[in-house]
Amino acid sequence: MAGSMPSDPEILAFIDRTEAFYPADAASQPVEKQREFYNALCADFRGVRPDDISVTDDTVQSNDPDWAIPVRIYQHKDRAVSGTALLYIHGGGFVVGGLESHDDLCGLLCHETGVTIVAVDYRLAPEHVYPAQLDDVACVYDALRETYERVLAGGDSAGGCLAAAL
Repeated sequence: MAGSMPSDPEILAFIDRTEAFYPADAASQPVEKQREFYNALCADFRGVRPDDISVTDDTVQSNDPDWAIPVRIYQHKDRAVSGTALLYIHGGGFVVGGLESHDDLCGLLCHETGVTIVAVDYRLAPEHVYPAQLDDVACVYDALRETYERVLAGGDSAGGCLAAAL
């Protein structure tokens, strides 16, 4: 039935937990404040990174000589899949999110698959208008293709959109 609220207690608890991080006027707050709300929410839900994953923070040079794109590389210590990397592109409506918000997910993906995961911290809107985000993702993808035989691209929400555009 359209417009009806779910009645499942677990779903309702999830909604309550999520809404606790966002005041009623969150959408009218400055973008920096919205990012604080989102980061706090993600930190509260964050799981533990598996022990069998090594993590390295690095950068990839962008087409702009004044901007290096932050990346986080997840590698399985015991059963790495040789020659394959997944470029993981976080969601967040192109406005929020980053390396920390999706850290546990990337660690879990690496743990479960053995594939090297490279998370990209693309420039966010509104400070950086489209296609800055796609440019950053494309630069990282191109850099990965120089190192890996197979480079996959994926992500959630806005990240999935960027992966499809790539």
